[in-house]
Amino acid sequence: MQIKFVSPFKIIFIIGIVGLPIGIIVSIVSYFLGYKKDNLFEYFETMGKNKTDKETYKFWVEIFCVYPLFIFASFMELTCEILTIYYLNPFFVLMTNNLYYILTELNSFLLNLPNDELKIAHFLIAEFSEIFAFLGYIVYLEIIELNFCGINDKTMSNLEKKGDKKFKRLTNINLSELSFVEDDDEEETNKSLI
Repeated sequence: MQIKFVSPFKIIFIIGIVGLPIGIIVSIVSYFLGYKKDNLFEYFETMGKNKTDKETYKFWVEIFCVYPLFIFASFMELTCEILTIYYLNPFFVLMTNNLYYILTELNSFLLNLPNDELKIAHFLIAEFSEIFAFLGYIVYLEIIELNFCGINDKTMSNLEKKGDKKFKRLTNINLSELSFVEDDDEEETNKSLI
């Protein structure tokens, strides 16, 4: 039972309310400090400079279609992560982030096949490390169980089975002791009646 319950959607709302002013302040400060890469104001300036009469519709389509879709996608991503943490386990979020990283790196590697052996070696080492981490998450979260060398002895399903067996054994012992005590009580009442 949860004593202090906070709705996941309230948490998402608070993150949005707090994150918007912080993001704007960081953009303003970084713009005036000269950091032009990935800055909101720099982006709008370059969009305004590149806007011509023929491409005005691209500017407005990006403002009114792409941004709302991006905001909605970000909201859905955060909602899914918060609900995964709430209903399952934070390690499931790590596992999904790991899988996402594997797929995006594989996609970018296949689209931009490098000729440099060092980049290929770096990609292979990074991918194998991510794959091993993914397999580790799967085993840790008991999505797959390894049934050798006693590794699966302490998994949740085996612990539940052991608990059920112990409960049945204890209830059988207690029931037999209870019936023995009842038999003794009946014999004493029968003796007292005679």
